[in-house]
Amino acid sequence: MPRFILALPLLVCLFAIHPALAQNTDESAVAAIGTIAEIEGIATIAQNGQPAAVQPGQAVYLNDIIETGPDAKLMVLFIDDTELTLSENARLTVDEYIFDSEATDGNKGRFSILRGAFIFATGLLSKQQENPDVIINTDYGSIGIRGTVVWGGPLDDEYNVFVQEGEVTFATERGRVRILPGEGSRVRNRNAIPSRAEKWSEDKIGRAVHSVALKNPQAVKQRVAQIKERHQEMRERHRDILHGNIRQKRDLQQEQRLQRQEKRQENQMEH
Repeated sequence: MPRFILALPLLVCLFAIHPALAQNTDESAVAAIGTIAEIEGIATIAQNGQPAAVQPGQAVYLNDIIETGPDAKLMVLFIDDTELTLSENARLTVDEYIFDSEATDGNKGRFSILRGAFIFATGLLSKQQENPDVIINTDYGSIGIRGTVVWGGPLDDEYNVFVQEGEVTFATERGRVRILPGEGSRVRNRNAIPSRAEKWSEDKIGRAVHSVALKNPQAVKQRVAQIKERHQEMRERHRDILHGNIRQKRDLQQEQRLQRQEKRQENQMEH
């Protein structure tokens, strides 16, 4: 079976600040969750509602909208080392992303890929839990991830999901199917029942791979180890900001409780 080839060029600008928060000195405000690792062709990213051309090494944040144009491909490398490659004419939004390499119980990811094809090679986000909470939402259904390399996209006038490694659950409004390595499922629309998982032919796998394959994979592969070494500081910042937000929420809840207590005491005194 052909192997998916995932190219990861060298990352730069890992600590770029979101434009909407460039003047915000509150360290608990935001943290990057990934970086644009590769661009082939034209792609845009909308941050704070303002789309602009994607730049290599650009930081990615929650709710950014990434779109690829005709004949374009793009890869995002997330801070847990998850690799997500988009085909041409694709659209990606990261709706939720929590990663803590030490306190893994709360880790989760929600990715919306509503156009085009993709390949998702999971990193630590879905490998450190027995029942990982990682889901890819598409126009046709949702894909529940379990330590997976999975391809999804249009093929032969249907939407297809193929698993190279691990397993996924593909669910539509009408049903769900478990897909194991070497198997795929297909569906015509969200209201249809997914087909039974079945082994794919070499030809079909090859056509799926071609839709997301990047150029010069061998040259890029040599950089992967160096890239992943850079992630540690980025993870620590994400964790610190995450914990800071949790503390802020607890402090706010405590303040609200005290205010309610004071209000009750005032009411009792008035009566």
